[in-house]
Amino acid sequence: MGGKARQFVPNPARSGAPVVAQDYARPARIWRFGQANPRGLPQGLILLPGKEVAMLPVDGRFILKVAPRFSGARARQQERIVSAISGSLARLLEEAAIDTPLRVAHFMAQATHESAGFRTTEEFADGSAYEGRKDLGNVLQGDGPRFKGRGLLQLTGRNNYRAVGRALGLPLEDEPEIAADPVTSLRIACYFWRCHRINVPADKDDLAAVTRIVNGGLNGLAERRLYLERAKAALARLHGDPVTAGRRNTPEETSP
Repeated sequence: MGGKARQFVPNPARSGAPVVAQDYARPARIWRFGQANPRGLPQGLILLPGKEVAMLPVDGRFILKVAPRFSGARARQQERIVSAISGSLARLLEEAAIDTPLRVAHFMAQATHESAGFRTTEEFADGSAYEGRKDLGNVLQGDGPRFKGRGLLQLTGRNNYRAVGRALGLPLEDEPEIAADPVTSLRIACYFWRCHRINVPADKDDLAAVTRIVNGGLNGLAERRLYLERAKAALARLHGDPVTAGRRNTPEETSP
């Protein structure tokens, strides 16, 4: 948390640029809701290729393998957020094409840092630092605190609340507090990830490039790296292969 306030929606001049295929890490196969499930597995699991029983449980249990653990009030705050998003995490990641172990690892590293270990969906500062920031659309008195950073990846500024609200069909400009709802904050984070094509540097395992897009700088890079390594280690234990860049997709390994 605490990086530069940046435009949440990318520059239209750049957003139309073609995406060049990259070398991806080994992708997952997602059992989609409603599909036949001969193994009788719980919904919301990402099945990894080449392993009959190896799975990536993209839910609250996985989050807690990556995030720091707390006690007392902080633990209760974390439990509230993790419990709220656990059942939606797999579906929303799939919709955002965050669908390989490497992509999931990078998303988890950024979300864990920006949310202070999944114990807040609202920045700790009061937002007064954003008052009068015309570049963020904060042109009315009180816009700074009203449109302070909220969500897993810190949506900030009237312009960004308006644009993301329109994209997701939510009244974020009129009711900015909605962005702090855990599931809504996850939806916003996934939208930001896809809108800014963060899968491209994530597929290259380029933590610095991913961080610059999310944070506007390199604030907290060491902590993000720690969470990234935790996520990779958890995924590697599940499917027996290291989670690294440089592995090219084959037809058998392409997500359906």
